[in-house]
Parts: sequence; structure tokens; C-alpha cells
Amino acid sequence: QKIATQQRAIASVAKDATRNQSLIVKGSRPERKQNQIEDFSSWDVVKKIQRGEQGVGVFKDLKGDERLIAYLPLAKYGWGVIFSQDKKTAFAVRDRAVSVGIVFYTIFIVYALLLSLIVSNLQLNLRRYVASLEAKVKERTGYIAKEKSKYEAMLASIGEGVIIVDTKAVILRVNLVASKMLGLKEEEVVGKRLFDVISVED
Repeated sequence: QKIATQQRAIASVAKDATRNQSLIVKGSRPERKQNQIEDFSSWDVVKKIQRGEQGVGVFKDLKGDERLIAYLPLAKYGWGVIFSQDKKTAFAVRDRAVSVGIVFYTIFIVYALLLSLIVSNLQLNLRRYVASLEAKVKERTGYIAKEKSKYEAMLASIGEGVIIVDTKAVILRVNLVASKMLGLKEEEVVGKRLFDVISVED
């Protein structure tokens, strides 16, 4: 009986809403009391419903507060339904997700920048090290060339015949005096075994 009474109350209010499309029932248990029915004819959402539109959006209520509202016209009955929630409450989960996303994105950017800085620093140090090695090699090469020139000059200036061999008695160098003594040019004896060029009796 109680449910039947509520249904009759809803039907009665619906008839009023049909006659005046700007009346909205507030509360989950509508009853025909003047203080529970308000005029929302100036509200944009009501105007949309009157035009047969439906959707979801953020609107300001008559108090100026922003609310997330879903609205749907019920053309069959000549009225509509509005579901409303405070904007901050409605978007709380989304805002938290966005905040978390921003935090993670910021951490990722900082990490990427630090990694890039570390890689750049390593590359710079590597370039410096390579440049240092190249400078040392160049310096050492110059030193060896200088020493070789000295050695060549000393070998040429010696008045005695000089034959330079390795541990296997292979001739590496001969000076001009030794070349004349052997009767052979330096390029003719270099690479040969000493005892193939001269004999013990010599």
C-alpha cells in the first residue's frame, strides 16, 4: 500500500510537470508538497531537456556551484531526468589519477635527464681519454722517430764495420763501412742469416 501511495504521488507530480515543463522533483521520495517542488526554468540543463537533448556535462546550478550533470528527456512522459553530483566529488578519482600520472611523468623526465647527463659525461670523458691517448701516441712516435734519426746518424758515422743481427743471427742493419767490406749493398744482406753472408774464416 505504501508503494502504491508513492507511485500515485509520482504520477501526480508527473502530470504537474507535463503542464509546466520547468518543475523538477527533488529527493528520492517525491510527495505533493509545495516545498519539495522548485522552478528551474532558467537552468540551462532544463532548457536542453525541453529541446529534447541528452548528454553529460559540467553546469552551474542556480547557486553558482559547478556540478557534473547527466540529463535525459523522457519524451513519452513529457518530462526528463537529471542526475547531479558536485564537480569536485565527481572528478576526485580522475584528479587523483592525473596527479599520480604527473608525478610518474615528472620522475620519468628527471630520470631521463639524469641518464642523458650521465651518458653525455661518459662520452665527454671517453673523448678526452681518446684524445689523451692519441697525444701520447703522437708524442711517443715523435720520440721514436727522433731516436731513430740519432741512431741512423751514429751508425753512419762509425768508422768500423757494424752489422746488427737479432737473436737468430738474421741481419737487421749494416753500416756503410760493413757494406763496403762485404762488397754488398745493405738491402742485399738485410734479412739474411749472418753466416750465409760471411764465413768464420772471413
